[in-house]
Amino acid sequence: MRSRPLAPVLSAAAILGTSRCSGGSGGGHPQPPPPPDGLWHFTRGDPSGLPAGLSLGYPAVKAWILPSGNDLVADPARRAPQPAGNLGDGIAYVQASYDDSAWQRVELPHDYAIAGPFTSSVSSNMGRLPSPGAVWYRKNFTPAAGDAGRSVFLDVDGAMSYSTVWLNGTIVGGWPYLPHWTWPERDGQVTPVHVYTSGDEAELFVNGVSQGRKQRGPSDYRLRWDDVVYHPGQLEAVAYKNGVEWARDTVGTAGAATRLLLATDRSTIAADGRDLSFVTATVADAEGQLVPRSSNAITFTVSGPGEIVATDNGNAVDRNAFPSPTRKAFNGLALAIVRARAGQSGEIVVTATASGLAQGTTTIVAQ
Repeated sequence: MRSRPLAPVLSAAAILGTSRCSGGSGGGHPQPPPPPDGLWHFTRGDPSGLPAGLSLGYPAVKAWILPSGNDLVADPARRAPQPAGNLGDGIAYVQASYDDSAWQRVELPHDYAIAGPFTSSVSSNMGRLPSPGAVWYRKNFTPAAGDAGRSVFLDVDGAMSYSTVWLNGTIVGGWPYLPHWTWPERDGQVTPVHVYTSGDEAELFVNGVSQGRKQRGPSDYRLRWDDVVYHPGQLEAVAYKNGVEWARDTVGTAGAATRLLLATDRSTIAADGRDLSFVTATVADAEGQLVPRSSNAITFTVSGPGEIVATDNGNAVDRNAFPSPTRKAFNGLALAIVRARAGQSGEIVVTATASGLAQGTTTIVAQ
């Protein structure tokens, strides 16, 4: 999400589902907002009051969302243009003054689909949970006086990818966090880093230089370093519990994509026509490191007593059918689900190919 100068009072709204992030209230005339209660206000579906003829489904908001990800696109010619105007002008429930006091209070991250209810109108592929459609989140808050006039990062905790965010009635975009350290166009720029840990505290390092050690509060699910300056190399987090090193993780800057790597969650499955192995394809550089901004079209094939049941990539707006053997990588990853044929044992060889990359292979034993 782009940074914006802070105003004296902020109201953030977010829609999720068909992937929008914005806040709103259910109809009526705008009223002064209630005092902040520290929680997000939530409602399912579009509130009443949407101007006639205006849609906020993904086809309508796509042009506004895509420019938010321009930092992820290395080739300037492929970056999305920023539309003129402001999507949402005239929508009462994205304005700071809207009364959302009737909405449900929730803490983010908040999984509205898991809350149910189960419904037969939703595909069993989605667990018959009501994830399709839109939901809205709103929050009114007052920034610190010292932040007035500064540019800051607006962090909407737990917002679904491709969500859309409005700030004081102005659309500001929306994009997910990506757990990598490959930002060639950001060298020397501030790039916030979030560390998720169940340890008591953690210390962050960029190329061996400490960025400080932070303690986790009782309700914190992550630790934040908002002033980190990006330089290519190595990003490392060290977590501590009871003062003793407890875990560490390292992410390095990737080179150019050269090959595909395959890994299975299970290398042996039952030859019963039902058992499955999930095969992850990684677009990797010469050192075997994930190239996180890759979107190569990957084609999966199998030989032996097996078949591809489905492919996927985690991209919520990928409309390619699940049974397709070809899937574009999303953030450098794609998935194939492989099943053994009933009553046929032996080795199943899975191969992944993509233009310009060395192919990847792996073997699954059906028995």
